[in-house]
Amino acid sequence: MEQQYEARHATDDNDMPAGGFARATGIDIVWQNGPLGRGTERKEPNGAFVETLIAITINRIEFYQTAKEGQFKCEENEIALDFLRKAHGSLQKRTQRREQGGVEGTHEQAGGDGEVLRPGQHIDTGTQEQAKQDAEEAQKDSSEEAAEKAEADEVSSGSASQGDLEAEKNPEEASNS
Repeated sequence: MEQQYEARHATDDNDMPAGGFARATGIDIVWQNGPLGRGTERKEPNGAFVETLIAITINRIEFYQTAKEGQFKCEENEIALDFLRKAHGSLQKRTQRREQGGVEGTHEQAGGDGEVLRPGQHIDTGTQEQAKQDAEEAQKDSSEEAAEKAEADEVSSGSASQGDLEAEKNPEEASNS
């Protein structure tokens, strides 16, 4: 269910993003106001970042998928998790690109900033291939995370002991103990 919400987005005198807020029942977000800066001029965050909210949302839906022995698990949640993980990964890639460009924490542009693909436009082959590889890695990471989570859930539910799991991972070491 989507609740009604109120959101305001502010800009500074140069029309750059400068914070804002979003509110709904149980939600009171104050967005980061201004750039953090770089090096010795780096400031502590004064508000929320989209990446953090996506991570929190992923965490909540993962909880639904495992709560009450998976009673609330469903395909729609898995699809939502897939898209949220891709969104989170994309924003992390953006941060890395800006960091490599020496402009993360500023309002300066790096290569790729300000560029938006329109229907029918294509990115260059190198970037397209990298995007494909990134998507495959994200899918692999998601699968590995799910397997690790399932393994952890198995341990907490008592259906396997930690020793049993370690023996599965390294049978030689288990037989020597």
